[in-house]
Amino acid sequence: MKLEASLKLEAVVELISYKHGLDMIEKIFPPYRTISLHIYSEINSYFLVYESDDTCLQQLRMNRTAFFKLCRMLEIDGKLKASRYLQIDEQVAIFLHVLAHHVKNRVVKFPFRRSGETISKHFNNVVNVVIRLEQKLFKKP
Repeated sequence: MKLEASLKLEAVVELISYKHGLDMIEKIFPPYRTISLHIYSEINSYFLVYESDDTCLQQLRMNRTAFFKLCRMLEIDGKLKASRYLQIDEQVAIFLHVLAHHVKNRVVKFPFRRSGETISKHFNNVVNVVIRLEQKLFKKP
């Protein structure tokens, strides 16, 4: 029930931000300023991955199908866990974005609206899971 309400709120916020800009969200949802920052980052990760295959390829160097397979493999086989505020797909998107564009934590923290410490922590979590799954992910020549 809580997940459905959260998804509905995110859809409303996404529609408003798309049509009227982010300033309109703050006028409509003033008591939810801390929540709206969290929603802003989810909207950004949505556009990175879910908008289109072209955007996903440009930003993550991977199409959406491959991205979903990788997320599922890291979750099921690698035991990657979602944190309280960062879902698995956003953790993997951060990881792939850093690798694809060779950027630092302080650069990635702005589009994802996370602290450098959070970016670093989750990047390292995904790196550790990838290392654990190296036999499945990397083939020897």
